[in-house]
Amino acid sequence: MSPHTMAWAMAGAVLAMALHLRLRARPPCRRPPVLASGLGIAASLYGVFALLWGDDAALWRELGGVALFGVFAIAGWRRPRWLAVGWLAHVGWDLAMPTAHAAYVPAFYGPLCLGFDVVIAAAAWRLGAALNAAAAAPSTR
Repeated sequence: MSPHTMAWAMAGAVLAMALHLRLRARPPCRRPPVLASGLGIAASLYGVFALLWGDDAALWRELGGVALFGVFAIAGWRRPRWLAVGWLAHVGWDLAMPTAHAAYVPAFYGPLCLGFDVVIAAAAWRLGAALNAAAAAPSTR
């Protein structure tokens, strides 16, 4: 990995950490919709790049990705660990970028998104664990 690519990945991780810290101000039950929406946006941006480039075949492929990640987002709304799986799956989408997306995606976007996705996936996994623990805890009422 070149230093330039590593810098973009680190920038993505820093942005994800900032989002994670911001989300921690919300009650845990209000965080999954934000993470689910973010997953949809991250997937949709590849489609926007294909649309702007005018590559119809790529646009259809990217719309398939939006549908795939949309399933994870919807499932993760109730069970945040599905969001973690979706964000990790998006890492694979990012890693495919140098070959499948190279013509129409800016060079910085794949590494930036990769760094972001890994941190958000970890945050979603921890959120799922926290919500599961809270649900399993005996009620004090």
